[in-house]
Amino acid sequence: MSEDDPGVVATLLAEQRELELKIERLEAENERLRSDIDDLLSAEGQLKVPKARPQITAPVGLGGSTRDRVLFLVQACNTVGATTHEIMRATGLKTGSVTARLSELSRQGSVVFSGRYRWNSTGRWAKVWMAKDADAR
Repeated sequence: MSEDDPGVVATLLAEQRELELKIERLEAENERLRSDIDDLLSAEGQLKVPKARPQITAPVGLGGSTRDRVLFLVQACNTVGATTHEIMRATGLKTGSVTARLSELSRQGSVVFSGRYRWNSTGRWAKVWMAKDADAR
């Protein structure tokens, strides 16, 4: 078999087209994911959270404890994650309550530091927290 053989050329062209189609599908998926992320993040790269500070309650059966509310919000953010300030704004909880619950949840292995940071409302970098199983969803 040589590259001059029409059968080899046809096979190579078919493989090339198949790879081009895969690339097109991956680019479309990448664009969809970017769009989803854009829908969740503000221009500053922060998670969009209503300014009205609605009280987020955990689903029925989890109770309404501070710990459950923080965990529920972090889980709801999936792979985007949430910073302390974003959790505070969304839940109406105070800084000390949120940071203490995040520390507790981190020690228990329910939430993990994502390795990423985002600007918070005070102009500082803030850790982005994710549910431990968020990358598996």
